[in-house]
Amino acid sequence: MSKNSSKVFPHGRRITGVRALLYSGANKARLDNQSRVSVPQTLRAFAGLDSEVIVAGAPGRLELWNPARWEEAISAVQHTLPNPTFSPTLWRNNYDPT
Repeated sequence: MSKNSSKVFPHGRRITGVRALLYSGANKARLDNQSRVSVPQTLRAFAGLDSEVIVAGAPGRLELWNPARWEEAISAVQHTLPNPTFSPTLWRNNYDPT
């Protein structure tokens, strides 16, 4: 059992149970010969993914976001920061991957 699995939430649920619930829709995949990964339709529909997605780095994983949901999530927490000098939206809009 990992260190985190012994932590308990206020209502007695273990972190491992919460992880299982959160990742129950997870899907293992392999990169193809062009280093692409296919996202199953059920997960695309759940996340509201269409032709454009935000790929966000997170500890130990990448997250795929619907752009509108990403903006909402960032906006919801940005005002809580003591000095919000970093703007992911501004950075993304000025990023040129070419």
